[in-house]
Amino acid sequence: MRDIAIYFTTIMLEAIPFLLLGALISAIIEEFVSEERISKMIPKNRVLGSLVGIFLGLFIPACDCAVIPIAMRLKKKKVPTNVIVSFMLASPIISPVVLLSTFFAFGETEKMLLFGFEMPKLFVYRTIFGVVVALVVGIILDIICKDAVLKEEIYEHHHHHDHEHIHTCNHHHEGCSCSNHEKETGPIGRVRNIINIMYGDFMGIISYMAVGALLAATMQILLPISNIGGIVQNKYISTFIMMLLAFALSLCSTSDAFIARTFMNSLSKNSILAFILLGPMIDIKNTILLNKSFNKKFVIVLVASIFITVYLISCLVI
Repeated sequence: MRDIAIYFTTIMLEAIPFLLLGALISAIIEEFVSEERISKMIPKNRVLGSLVGIFLGLFIPACDCAVIPIAMRLKKKKVPTNVIVSFMLASPIISPVVLLSTFFAFGETEKMLLFGFEMPKLFVYRTIFGVVVALVVGIILDIICKDAVLKEEIYEHHHHHDHEHIHTCNHHHEGCSCSNHEKETGPIGRVRNIINIMYGDFMGIISYMAVGALLAATMQILLPISNIGGIVQNKYISTFIMMLLAFALSLCSTSDAFIARTFMNSLSKNSILAFILLGPMIDIKNTILLNKSFNKKFVIVLVASIFITVYLISCLVI
């Protein structure tokens, strides 16, 4: 039990700054960016739209938990599903912090030439195929789910505000009749609005995060990570097992490369690539967070598409 508590605390402490950052960015988008401006910025073409989403991921240094409040906010602003999904999946892999940590983690492993530079092979694969998966899965979800993505109650939320003053009004648009939090103007008012929205988003998500972290911590204690290498020699099976492991462990994408590094001698490169591709995109704590705001079909299709795409890429590439 004590070990679980230690892991749980570590996961929460790792995640909270990012969650706060996610809530802050989400609040800033809510306050300053109008739907019109967003729809002008995003190309109608699916592939280009997804690429814009991925490009956004470079500038929003979010780990996998922090992108969810941002994604939800963008969806409310009517951003196309493919753009949001591509952003959500690419962001934790191509954020500068993660790129650096992956580069260092695999610094001593096999190199390849890219644009005349020697770089660790797994670093290059993780980055390039991370973008590919984000692109493909974004487009799949746009085709299958179109715009039926958020849970209905999130739309109805605007009108049931009188009962829930705990969620300090963080949906100012669409006739929200909150007497205690009218949308304020002026610089101080804007800061207040941002803090209110941020508080609402953060409080709404932190309990789900705690459940996810507890599950992840329990998995980290129960799963016999160290002897997986010895058990499985078949690359197709070990790749799948490592994907399940990445899903169960819910490591933060800044640290998972260092853990993957420890498997280098015992496991195939395919399975290690699958581990570092899938982990940042989807895991237990993410799925719980997604389930809070996005509808079931969306979450199921998302998880399935990520698993299938990552599996195919990891088995075929190396």
